[in-house]
Amino acid sequence: MENILVIGIAGGTGSGKTTLMKNLISRFQGDVTVLSHDNYYKRHDELTYEDGAQVACGFGTCYEALMKIGISGNDRVLVTGLGPVGLATLMLAKAMGCDMTIGTDVNEERMQLARDLGLADYVFNSADPEACQAKIMEVTQGYGCERAIDCSANNSARAMAIRCTREWGKMAMVGEGNDVTFNPSPDIMHGQKSIYGSWVTSLWRMEELVEHLVRWGIHPDKLITHRFELKDVAEAYINYMLSVDGGDETLYLRDGKTLQLQPGMTGVGCFMKCAFAGWLEQTGRKLEDCDFYDPDNSCWFPPMGEVQ
Repeated sequence: MENILVIGIAGGTGSGKTTLMKNLISRFQGDVTVLSHDNYYKRHDELTYEDGAQVACGFGTCYEALMKIGISGNDRVLVTGLGPVGLATLMLAKAMGCDMTIGTDVNEERMQLARDLGLADYVFNSADPEACQAKIMEVTQGYGCERAIDCSANNSARAMAIRCTREWGKMAMVGEGNDVTFNPSPDIMHGQKSIYGSWVTSLWRMEELVEHLVRWGIHPDKLITHRFELKDVAEAYINYMLSVDGGDETLYLRDGKTLQLQPGMTGVGCFMKCAFAGWLEQTGRKLEDCDFYDPDNSCWFPPMGEVQ
């Protein structure tokens, strides 16, 4: 890219900043990238670029939830779902001084990562929720956890998190989508439990978080397991989808050469078009030449390195 011009627009309320910005966008359609000041927080040199990249929708999301329910040395913290947000929740809960951390998932790779990074005192497989709940109650001497956070968006995991929350304890739901079924009287009312909903975070809370990351000496980049260059974005999306335990009905290799992505699979809908667009660019193909592409049904295309 050549001849990049950076334009800063400043002024008081009602001075016409937005009008000027809209006029520039209209005049240079397709050639303007708008970076709002509201998207920024103070830079800390102690943090890496990769640390900062995970603050908003990853660490910021779970930090918001942890601040809502409050974490102290009195608390044992249960985290259900050990994806990026769940692992971040464990990391922050430990930094905030909780007494014990417990993580649950069904993905062995994610569970092992939690162990390897020392993020959880106990890691349990929740494929059998009742057996998992029994183990959690055992290591908490039958009391349950004072604080619980669900990052899985899984019905059974959410219900287990509620039931494993100690009397008078607090539980937050962070995982997006799906539903949950539980019995209000025995599961929350009789135990005087509180359930919080928490979604993303604010700019001022992100500024607070990055300050604490420096003070606590923790780095979100420890959670990164794969790195891709921008030109390999399609491969990155495919790698993500392959890591999701969708089963043969939703994601599989055909003849060892082609990959099927189905929009019905959790997380695929928002990534499919990006992955396919990246593949088209990398292979020099045009969309109109790909009669096998059907975004409403399935998307077949060779994985990276297999293109002739």
